[in-house]
Amino acid sequence: MSASDVEEKKASGVLSCRDEKGDFAAESTYVKGQRIGRQVSIDYQGRRVEKTINAQDQKEGVERIFAPDGKLYEIGHYKQGQAEGLQVRYQAGAKVSSMAWFVGGYEQARLTWNERGQLNHVNCGDKAFFPEQAQICGFRGENEVRLFDGRGKALATETYRNGKVVASQELSGGRFLRSEKDLGQRLKEIEIASSKSRKVVARFRVQLDANGLNPVLDGESRTYFEDGKPRSLSTWKAGDVVTETVYFQNGNLDTETKATGKTVHEKIYRDDGSLWTENVFEAGRYEGLHYGARASRIYEEKSLRAKQYDVTGKLSLDQEFDAQGRLVRQTEYGKDGKGISTEFHPDGSRKLPKKGGAR
Repeated sequence: MSASDVEEKKASGVLSCRDEKGDFAAESTYVKGQRIGRQVSIDYQGRRVEKTINAQDQKEGVERIFAPDGKLYEIGHYKQGQAEGLQVRYQAGAKVSSMAWFVGGYEQARLTWNERGQLNHVNCGDKAFFPEQAQICGFRGENEVRLFDGRGKALATETYRNGKVVASQELSGGRFLRSEKDLGQRLKEIEIASSKSRKVVARFRVQLDANGLNPVLDGESRTYFEDGKPRSLSTWKAGDVVTETVYFQNGNLDTETKATGKTVHEKIYRDDGSLWTENVFEAGRYEGLHYGARASRIYEEKSLRAKQYDVTGKLSLDQEFDAQGRLVRQTEYGKDGKGISTEFHPDGSRKLPKKGGAR
């Protein structure tokens, strides 16, 4: 009897089918001519699929899929045709390949393992759904896990608390590359290592938005040379630099910058540590990135005052500017400390002494 005969006669029972070689092909359960209940088939990859369907021809209950060698490949749960609850997939040797939890057909959490049985991906979700996920994701207490790629190389170490990553370390070749630590109130501390020396070359804090995205520099930031010596120390507020001190690799000061509103005070040093120039200017800002975090850098929009010093530390040049940033007066100092002043017109030309008497 064919499937059409069963449907036409509204028969009940189990209909089995075989292929041209006589091998099992499918098995369907009918109730009054309608496919309801246990159904078995062979998919295009030669896997045996066992499931139960309801009167609306939707998956209902447990579905099992077996590999061609007869070993369990996947088991899932369904409600009115949608994935509901735990879905587990296996790999060779009966090792678990992935575990996921669904609600109304939507994935809530997932764990995956590589062929070596090492954890390589974690998506925690917002609450505990099944024991393995609850343990790994820190719903039963803070938990640290290590993630691996398909070849067994360590990718990262992550610490979870109630489904959230509160600390992490990215690894390359099993060595430290980057770390993040949750400081609370959407504030994170990040460390970056050199891919060459693996020494920390940057340590800074970022503030995230209400959705935990779009990091901006906030708080103290430090950078280092490859040999570990300090390179810069800066403070930030909501992505804007407030103070910054930069060093030469020999340890001497390079520049010092302090921003108060739009006014910036800047000192620039020679590599021997002597002061070279001292500037005050009105700054503009441009958007940039600091290791992926938004950082608004400053640039000189118009000068307000500029001073230059000789190698002995004596003032050699003093320049004054008007409200539009135009040079109005400059005084050049000799070694004897005496100054010669020059005033300027708005177009930048010098104000020359008058020749002769009045006409």
